[in-house]
Amino acid sequence: LSIIYVCLGLANWFSPAIVNKLGCKISLFLSAIPYTGFVFCMINPYLWSVFTLSALLGAGGGVIWTANGEVIAKNSPGDTKAKNTGIFWSWFNTSMLLGNIFLYFYLGN
Repeated sequence: LSIIYVCLGLANWFSPAIVNKLGCKISLFLSAIPYTGFVFCMINPYLWSVFTLSALLGAGGGVIWTANGEVIAKNSPGDTKAKNTGIFWSWFNTSMLLGNIFLYFYLGN
């Protein structure tokens, strides 16, 4: 987890330039690839793959959150940006809650 957040913190310094250069759609797509790789590496985890994909996940995370913020800002009129950001965060956090409740019942007590 510390590898993810160190790389995320470092990537946040460069992510605005990357999103400006590539655009939001391509940035979102490319930065989602490490997330997918990280999930799949947990099927049969090796130490090297977990560490490598944790670093890539952190780097992709900086870009994906910057691009996400830009998409919300571009698609919201001036007076609804705060409301739309709040709605996004509510749905995002609700999905984590519902996912954990599902896993609790799926995996058993």
